[in-house]
Amino acid sequence: MSVSFDRVVAALDRAGCLPPHLDGRPNGRLALMARCPGHDDRDPSLSIAHVGDRTLVHCFAGCDADTVLAALGLSWPDLFDDDSHAYFRASSTAIAATSAHVGKVRIIDMKAAIANTTAALPYRVRPFALDAAVTLLVGRSGESKTFLGLLACAGVHSAGAVAPLGCTTGRAIYLDAENGERELGRRFIALGLDHDALIVADGAGLRLPHDIGAIQALVEGERANLLVLDSLRRLAPGVREDKSDDIAPLMAALAQLSRDTGCAVVVIHHRSTKPHAADVRGSSTLEDQADVVFVLEKVHGDPERRTRRRLRCVKMRPDREPPSMWLDFKTVAGFMTMAEAEPYGHDDGPPAHELVADEIRALHAQVRQDDGWAPRRVAEAIGRPRDDKTFKAALAQLIGSGEWEATGSTSDRTVRPAALGSSGTRIGSEPKYPKGESAPSSAASPANTEDSGDAGGLGSSDSAGWDYPKSAAEDALAERLLAEFGEGE
Repeated sequence: MSVSFDRVVAALDRAGCLPPHLDGRPNGRLALMARCPGHDDRDPSLSIAHVGDRTLVHCFAGCDADTVLAALGLSWPDLFDDDSHAYFRASSTAIAATSAHVGKVRIIDMKAAIANTTAALPYRVRPFALDAAVTLLVGRSGESKTFLGLLACAGVHSAGAVAPLGCTTGRAIYLDAENGERELGRRFIALGLDHDALIVADGAGLRLPHDIGAIQALVEGERANLLVLDSLRRLAPGVREDKSDDIAPLMAALAQLSRDTGCAVVVIHHRSTKPHAADVRGSSTLEDQADVVFVLEKVHGDPERRTRRRLRCVKMRPDREPPSMWLDFKTVAGFMTMAEAEPYGHDDGPPAHELVADEIRALHAQVRQDDGWAPRRVAEAIGRPRDDKTFKAALAQLIGSGEWEATGSTSDRTVRPAALGSSGTRIGSEPKYPKGESAPSSAASPANTEDSGDAGGLGSSDSAGWDYPKSAAEDALAERLLAEFGEGE
């Protein structure tokens, strides 16, 4: 007989739920039907069967496994033959077989759902982790992702202040498949954490999404409110992260885990090291199906980039996107510390080139009156040097989007609001004039008396004018701006 099967049968016998013909003496088979202790059951509706190293229970009347176990005075580990490995030996198959509601469509109580919108959002770690939501925390190697994850767990589990994070007290698990015991020990020492500051679990043998049941059993068994997974690549070694067909089931499993348990799930993911790569490495499905996405990063040009990090929100489905948070990771008195840092450069609010674009737009009436200005004159009017990179990017954005247009050669270039151009000419073509008229001479407008020179070198230097794409697709324009002008100021 099986240890777990005997345990369940004995509990059913004590509860008086076994069929009369057994009378407390199982017939040697590892499967039977009994009355369910979770409801008033006159006809046996509870199935018990031993499969592999566990016993499965299922009530055909609709009681979930938790209700059945509670009525029998049992818990999840009692369903496994090897109690010491119960949490990690569970599988998604076992969870599905023992949970009556899994796989069924549930009607949502919209009255309760609408009423719930007035409640405060359940932040577990502000600003990046919420209960019943999946967060992707993305960063490159050496950008302190693990330190941030450990400190967030310690702040929740030990009710300690981890400025500037706002932590709500609960139970926190750090599921590690990236660092190993020795390295985690070193990091605990570096952070000054006690051995019981949080729950640490070894996930090196897991393969998601297949083993999502093992993680759910761990979360439920420890009654965890925060789960940090480090890292996605190590916990899902067979998943091709650039294939949406592989990523979609993985993200769906994590989403179901967070919603079933109410746990805040934070998944640490590596960021691409390629120049100008997307924030999230791999398939766009990763970002699409996550509830929250944050990037922890060093900022190019930051003189304090060795210790200063920007925690930048890329996506926030449950709430408004918060401004970036700046963190300082420094060693103080032999311990690694995290504190709020002064922002570097233009961070919160719109990018710098968008603010400059608004300044250029404010010149609309003046440029209209003169029927166009040289780029140098536009730059001087807003107090920018003509070769300023942010000015170049702003003007390129206006022209690329079709709001403004550029005409003339490199040495005699003129820009103007597109609606006010002589004929609404497209970028990269010579202006057209009514039959019998010619282009105005350089003396016809005060704007053309300016020394335009190269006008900041915003495009190619051929005589046909700037080589801007005729499509104003925002993503293509953004890539081009980044490639041509770098990161602005």
